[in-house]
Amino acid sequence: VCSFTCRKQSDIFSKVIPLSGLRKDMEGYFCLVARSRASILGEEFVAERINVELLYAGSSEAAIEGAVLPEDAVIVGENKSIGKGERVRPVSGF
Repeated sequence: VCSFTCRKQSDIFSKVIPLSGLRKDMEGYFCLVARSRASILGEEFVAERINVELLYAGSSEAAIEGAVLPEDAVIVGENKSIGKGERVRPVSGF
């Protein structure tokens, strides 16, 4: 289970995501997005890693540069650890 928030655009930065959707590991900053794909049982969502460059981090949002698409659902919270390629189920709230 994951939650997501719509990506916003600010007056200064073209890509802004919730700060809780920004992650960092040894390779650098990234975010996970829930992308739809067809399967035998119908549509399912899979977590995909998107490497990003952090431009600015505020108290609740982060301005980034990367391949995040306007229709991507940025994963901002989960009830268990999620990695790329894992199936996820987007929800609007907990």
